[in-house]
Amino acid sequence: MLRLVQCLAPLLAAAVAMLAIPCHAADVPRGPRFESYVTVDYAGRSMAVANSTVWSLFGPVDREGFRLKLDGLVGVSGETNAGVFSNDFFAQRLGSGGSFSAGYQANRGPLWVKAYVGAAYATKVERRSDYGHVAWDADQLEQNMLFGVTASIDAWWRVADRIWTSANASYSQVGNTASLYGRAAYEFHRDDAIRLSLGAEGSISSYAESYVLGNAAGEKETYAKAGALLNLRYGANDISLSGGGVSASEEKDYRAYVTLSFGRKF
Repeated sequence: MLRLVQCLAPLLAAAVAMLAIPCHAADVPRGPRFESYVTVDYAGRSMAVANSTVWSLFGPVDREGFRLKLDGLVGVSGETNAGVFSNDFFAQRLGSGGSFSAGYQANRGPLWVKAYVGAAYATKVERRSDYGHVAWDADQLEQNMLFGVTASIDAWWRVADRIWTSANASYSQVGNTASLYGRAAYEFHRDDAIRLSLGAEGSISSYAESYVLGNAAGEKETYAKAGALLNLRYGANDISLSGGGVSASEEKDYRAYVTLSFGRKF
């Protein structure tokens, strides 16, 4: 009997270990660790494409924890009111930028708040004069690059069973730029597969218009927009379509805009 127990002991130990592994794994939070959004914004004479990707280091992105965020942006604007896709469009300014930030997400019931601090850069290439709409000659271009610190706060709040709202406030030393964006929506349809929301959005930003010798300079400009929002969520996907009017301090007239955003958790 003693020899039988001695022979079976290693097998019993292995069995206990195998049973313990699932129990230990069950304690580890499961779920997507990344979320990424691509946004295309079109406003007639200007267009921009932005990307934002967030990595949750130690748990799913819908739980509290530390975050790393990488943002990127490219854009173009014309010197006339001709649309970007028009044959008459002639680019006056090309710009790009990006940032890398670290932060933390705190969940308080229906309220989620993310705070980030990081470093940012921006580049701008602008034609000094039109010269009869000739090609972009190197000696007629003004090119600049700036670096600085950036900080932002994101908030998402489910106000009621079918009402939700979100907001973002950010500041960057690059161009001394500050911006505020908010939206609110009502879920008019939801089932086991999809959720449809209808609402409104608005934003305002201010920035230094000119770069001179590597430093932000020139008059302060403002840019504001407001419009309607349609949001679709299914599974790990989040799609938003919005449109409305744009007002810029450097322009006399309002312009229409349309924005399409696609996000996914993975």
